[in-house]
Amino acid sequence: MNAAENPVGRYTLTLSGPRVVFGAGVAEKGLVEELDRLQARRVLLVASPRERKARDSMLERIADRVVGHVAEVWRHVPRANAQSATALAQELDADCLLSIGGGSAVGTAKAVALETGLPILALPTTYAGSELTPIYGITDRGIKRTGRSDRVLPRTVLLDPVLSSDLPQDITRFSAVNALAHCASAVFASGHGPVTDLLAAGGVRLLASGLRRINTDPADSGARADLAQGAHLAGTVLAHAGTSAHHTVCHILGGAFDLPHAETHAAILPPALAFLQEGAPERAAVLGQALGATDAAAAMKALLAEVGATVRLRDIGLPEVRLVQAEQLLSGDGTASGVPGMDRAHAARLLEEAW
Repeated sequence: MNAAENPVGRYTLTLSGPRVVFGAGVAEKGLVEELDRLQARRVLLVASPRERKARDSMLERIADRVVGHVAEVWRHVPRANAQSATALAQELDADCLLSIGGGSAVGTAKAVALETGLPILALPTTYAGSELTPIYGITDRGIKRTGRSDRVLPRTVLLDPVLSSDLPQDITRFSAVNALAHCASAVFASGHGPVTDLLAAGGVRLLASGLRRINTDPADSGARADLAQGAHLAGTVLAHAGTSAHHTVCHILGGAFDLPHAETHAAILPPALAFLQEGAPERAAVLGQALGATDAAAAMKALLAEVGATVRLRDIGLPEVRLVQAEQLLSGDGTASGVPGMDRAHAARLLEEAW
C-alpha cells in the first residue's frame, strides 16, 4: 500500500517523558550527578533485597543520602504495600525516590509519588518499560485498577544495559516479550498515530533481534543494548498511544489471580493479537511488516516459540476451575468492567488458546 492509498490523516501528538540517559555504565557514572540535578538529599530506595545487594557497590557512593529502604516490592502493587511505602516516605521526609529493579519496583515508587508528588529516579534492571510511562496500577481485593498521572512519571531514567546483564535467561525472555506486548497493544490503541506506529515498529524490530541473539548467546552485550532500547521505545509508545485489549486482559487476569506479569503477557499475546488483528487488520500490518510477515499474530507466535518464550496460563497459576470466572471478568459479566469489545464467546476462545 502506497502513501496515496493510505494518506496520513490529521492527528495530535505531544511527545513528553522523563530525561533518559542511555549507555553501558551510566548507572555507576551518572547516579550522583542525576541526584544532584534533582537536588535530592534524602533518598528513599525502592528495591527488592536482591537488587539492593546486587547494586551494593553503586549504592555505597550515595550512602549518606539514602534515608530508608522499601524492600516490600510485589507484583501488581498491593494497596497495603503502597500505603506502607507512602507512610515511610512521609515519616522520613524523603525528597526523592530511587527505584532499582523491574516493573514492581517502579510501580511501588509510582504509588508513593502519586500520593506525595516526590520525584522518581529510575534504574531499570529488566525490560518492563514502566519507568517511561505515566501509567500506574494498584491492586485491591483482587482487582487491579490502573490510571494515568504526570505525578508518577519518573523525572530521570538511567537506562544502562549493564544492569540487566545478570538477569536469568528465562526472566530476560519474558521481560522482553512484555515490552513486545506493549508495542503490539499500542498500535491498536485509540491514541495511536503514524508517529507512535513508527515507534512501535522500531521497538518490535529491536526486541525481536535482541531476543534471537540473546537466546543464542546470553552474554551478548549488543543484544542487551538492543533489548534496552527496544524497551525504551515500547514504554514510550505505550505512554503516548495508550493500551488496548491485550493489556486490559493481562491486568484483569494478573490482578484477579496474582499471575506473574511478564509471563501473563507472553501467554496472552498470540491469542490477543489474533483477536485484535481480526478486527483491525490494517493496524496489525504495522506489526507484520516489522516482523517481516503478512500475518502478525502467527509471526509473533512463531517468534515466541523460537526464543523459548512460549508459556501457558495453566503453567503460571491459573487453574482450570477458575476459567469460568476469568471469562466473566474479561467479558464484563463479573464485577470488573471487562475488556472493550470482548463478549463471552471471544473471552472463552482467547482463554482456551492461552490456557
